[in-house]
Amino acid sequence: MFSLGYILIVIAKIIHTVLSIYQFIVLAAVIMSWIRPNPSHEVIRTIIIAINRLTEPVFFQVRKRLPRSFFPGGLDFTPIIVLLALYFIDMLFSGLLMDIGFRLRMGAVTAPPMDTFQPM
Repeated sequence: MFSLGYILIVIAKIIHTVLSIYQFIVLAAVIMSWIRPNPSHEVIRTIIIAINRLTEPVFFQVRKRLPRSFFPGGLDFTPIIVLLALYFIDMLFSGLLMDIGFRLRMGAVTAPPMDTFQPM
């Protein structure tokens, strides 16, 4: 159980890191939509294509499920919804796995052996 706790903690940290990186990618997509960089340079074009390929499938799924009235005046709240969902998923899964991992790790250290336990 001691090593299982460490494995769960490592998995939780990996999930947290991946979701944090994706949050930065979503923020980069938002900033790119504001400034509209010129894709004439090959490196900038590659970055724009990569960010669009990483974010547009998720944005499309969110836009598809929202009613048309949720986009007043052309404002797109999709990145905000995606960021909130990523934050919720991060807190739920990585927090839960981290908590279970710590409990397993501490439980293996502090729990008395079952053969010597005697109720009062």
